[in-house]
Amino acid sequence: LASLEELIRQESQCRRQENGDLARLLSFAFTQPVPPVDRFQRRALLDAQSVTELTHVLRGQYSPLVSAQVIADLRQELGTLQTLQGDQARRLDSLATENAELQEKVKEANLERSLWEREAKKASPFLTSLRKALVKSEAALKLAQESQDRKIKLAFKHSDDHAQKVTKLEEEVVTLTKALADRDHAYAELHAVVTKHVEQLQESTRLLLDGDS
Repeated sequence: LASLEELIRQESQCRRQENGDLARLLSFAFTQPVPPVDRFQRRALLDAQSVTELTHVLRGQYSPLVSAQVIADLRQELGTLQTLQGDQARRLDSLATENAELQEKVKEANLERSLWEREAKKASPFLTSLRKALVKSEAALKLAQESQDRKIKLAFKHSDDHAQKVTKLEEEVVTLTKALADRDHAYAELHAVVTKHVEQLQESTRLLLDGDS
């Protein structure tokens, strides 16, 4: 039981020590300026196994250990940096080539634009004359279209008048035809009456002649 109490007491003391070290670490982190990047200090921070060791490292109270692992890490980092540098150099060379190509294309585009501007200036009078001719042509075409429309409307009007005259003539023909039919009928009746009278006269004449004899 005494051993257990002693163990609990030591554990409690260690916790108080750790809490104190943690408080000092936080106080140091909040009150001290940010230290410059130091790979040895970073390695010491990564290798620290307690709050106390972290506090000592942050205070600069550590001995940089140039171990084989540190050297290997440095060599690996150097290789990575050299690879990145090579990649950057190749990228810069590629960008330089692309820039040269773009500059050449820009030069060609500027030359082509200059040629187009020169040709446009040469063609400007012709285009102006062509626009004027087109305007005149459109005006003449519009006048011709309006004249043609008037002629078409007049032709339709004449056609309507002619149709009305034809209709009127057809009505007159129907009326005359009916009148002729009525006249023919009257002539037929008159002819029948005349024929009957002639027959009666002939009969009377025959009877008179027979009586005299």
